[in-house]
Amino acid sequence: EHIYPNPAACERSDEYNNKKEETRALFMTDKPIVAKNELDIANNNKEVERLHLKKINEYKAKLKILKKKFKVSHNKFDKVKWYHNKNMPQESDPIAVYIGENESGVFYRVVFRCRNSSWIFFNEIELKIDGWSAYVPFDRSKIKNDASGYGVVEYIDLVASSELTIILDKILNANETLIRFSGKSHKDYTLSKRDKESINESFELFEIIAFLKNNDSRN
Repeated sequence: EHIYPNPAACERSDEYNNKKEETRALFMTDKPIVAKNELDIANNNKEVERLHLKKINEYKAKLKILKKKFKVSHNKFDKVKWYHNKNMPQESDPIAVYIGENESGVFYRVVFRCRNSSWIFFNEIELKIDGWSAYVPFDRSKIKNDASGYGVVEYIDLVASSELTIILDKILNANETLIRFSGKSHKDYTLSKRDKESINESFELFEIIAFLKNNDSRN
């Protein structure tokens, strides 16, 4: 009587032998044994590092171009580097954003400025951003003024707060922004396209410098 082997059992036996040979070959090689998932992780890490270095180099290239649009000054006593946008004259624009950089990091400040033929003595700044109203929070005792042959200037220089950041973000995404300085009288401004572009460039510079300071040890 002939006993015929079960085909499925033969297939399983062949599979087992094949696996056995693969295992033997693996242990006979001089190459280090690394699990497939570990290889994937290693490859992913290399790709992440490559993309990260690529982004750093791209930001460095952008910074080189963007810096040409800014006037850079150094305060040696406070060890601060200041960046003022050349397209935003400090004496005429109602809003100006400028950047500060020191050993601790990077930050920005916002100036609200009112130029007029006579004193307004403003104590309130209201904005209408595509119909949305907002009041700028500030300490009235910090308002400064200056007189020249071309009229008078009243302004306040503010550290960027979360409220100001929200307001500026809305301004950059708005079609129209109106600004009113109110006091003994009032003076109204409509923010120009150039003003918005200058604010946007200042924010872009802020983000690039902040990224490079946090991610590039050679910066």
